[in-house]
Amino acid sequence: SVTVFTLHLKSECELRQVKCEYCNTTGSYRWISSSHEEECPGYPVECPNHCETGHVRREEISVHLEECPLAVVKCPYAVVGCDSVVRRREKMDHVMGSVVQHMEYTMLTNQKELTVLEKRLDAKDEELERVKRDLQEKEIVVKSLEKSLQDAEDRLDVKEKAITSIKQELEVTRCVVKGNEETIAEKGRELDEVRKNSGKVQTQLKTAIDEKGRELDEVRKNSEQVQTQLKAAIAEKGRELDEVRKNSGKVQTQLKTAIAEKGREIDQLRQNSVKFQTQLKTAIARELKN
Repeated sequence: SVTVFTLHLKSECELRQVKCEYCNTTGSYRWISSSHEEECPGYPVECPNHCETGHVRREEISVHLEECPLAVVKCPYAVVGCDSVVRRREKMDHVMGSVVQHMEYTMLTNQKELTVLEKRLDAKDEELERVKRDLQEKEIVVKSLEKSLQDAEDRLDVKEKAITSIKQELEVTRCVVKGNEETIAEKGRELDEVRKNSGKVQTQLKTAIDEKGRELDEVRKNSEQVQTQLKAAIAEKGRELDEVRKNSGKVQTQLKTAIAEKGREIDQLRQNSVKFQTQLKTAIARELKN
């Protein structure tokens, strides 16, 4: 009936919704009473050390173990060598009863630490000495580099002065070469003038010869009555022609002599210029090599 069904829903059905009495979580009765109890944070569990506290909420058991008087703990002097383990409530009795032993542990540990520190200090001292030696070596190297740099700067100054001197010598050489070129050009103009005058003399000579030839032809056209006079005139003209040819040969000889003299002067100028350039190149090479 309805009453039985209602009673079943409220108190007998394993799927009815109930609330956990320890953490207020809601779920089926079957789950709350079985699986949930194994993980419920508020479920009371017994202290694993079976202390007088009895049951503790599951979520607080770790905190309780940090305070549980029956928990097994290490001696506070474990860091210096004491390997005793006691109940928490017995820790102070152990400490007070083992003062001498604990002091020995402490002194021995301190001695070991002091030895380690001394070794580390010695190592630091050795490292410091090594750093000092390295620093001294570096200072020597730096001084050597500074001296080398100064020497290089001095050599550079010498090279710059040498280059300046060479530039000045080059400028003087350019002026000398320019003067030589002007002199050569002037000599060339003089030579051209001599050649021009020689051509003019030859032209005058040819003109005179042509003129005498025309006169000779004119004489030949005259009658035989004047042949004797013509022969005499021809002889006279022949002498004049020989004199003219003689004078022409003398002029040509003088012209050749003048041309040869000018050629020798030009060759001497060229030789002086080549010699000066060779000396200049030798001086530059010697300065660069130094």
